Amino acid sequence: MCTAIKYENYFGRNFDLDFEFEQNILLMPRYFEIKRRNTAPLTDHFAVLGMGIISDGFPLYYDAVNEKGLCMAGLNFPGYAKYNDTEKDRENVTTFELIPSVLGTAQDVNEAIEYIKSINITSVPFSKTYPVTPLHWMIADKDRSVIIEAEERGIRIYENTADILTNSPAYDTQLFNLSNYMSVSPRAPKNRFSDKLDLKSYSFGMGGLGLPGDFSSMSRFVKGAFILHNSPKALPGENGRAHFYRLLYSVAMTKGAVLTESGMPEYTQYSSCIDLCELCYSFTSYNSLAPKEFCFKDILLNEAELSVLN
Repeated sequence: MCTAIKYENYFGRNFDLDFEFEQNILLMPRYFEIKRRNTAPLTDHFAVLGMGIISDGFPLYYDAVNEKGLCMAGLNFPGYAKYNDTEKDRENVTTFELIPSVLGTAQDVNEAIEYIKSINITSVPFSKTYPVTPLHWMIADKDRSVIIEAEERGIRIYENTADILTNSPAYDTQLFNLSNYMSVSPRAPKNRFSDKLDLKSYSFGMGGLGLPGDFSSMSRFVKGAFILHNSPKALPGENGRAHFYRLLYSVAMTKGAVLTESGMPEYTQYSSCIDLCELCYSFTSYNSLAPKEFCFKDILLNEAELSVLN
């Protein structure tokens, strides 16, 4: 359960889960060798900065940005994701290799799309501890965002006109569902119930009646899209990052509000914000809303070893 959003020059996500991986900020420098299971390694690539874990010397990114300002996040896509078997004479890329491969290779959304069209996304597990995870991905630069879904119908690439992604069902279904909420508005409603009754608003926010407030993936998509697309344009000198975090918090999960079948709380472990102009990655955690920030300009990029940034 997660939500990813693009707002002007900002991109980020809520990471919602019922157990912790002890994730950290990871730097994959330009000359780190990306060893891939069934295709050639990448040895000279763009540097990548983002949240994830290191396992057996490999960066398992949840969301990240490269030094050119291309971002990518993987979100849970249960019941829909379907990957391919390894194919001969193809660049076979596993799901856990996809973020470092795309961000290491492409410098904008256009190049990312062409790269994804050229590869075969495979169902190879990372290990017994980390099996194949059903995912779909949101990719963004300053100008646009797209959705990548590998499913029964094949690889689907959607222009993300809503600039938001949650979980299942597929993006086209989520987008179609917004039609059910066309009457929702940030403005005070007018009486359309009956001209025979003197009905008046008694509170601010009544134009939003009908907006979902639960934490299901379709409801988060609707609520997040509504708040995002009614947000004011950030003015020069304003703290756009603060507003972006407000967008994420509007669909964040508080402990106790959502329980798994085993009774564990699903909650927002961290929220991330990538500034695509300054090329900085910041995040807040459940227990600390003070953002921690890491910028490419402050990091040595011409290295060959993965590093955890503190």
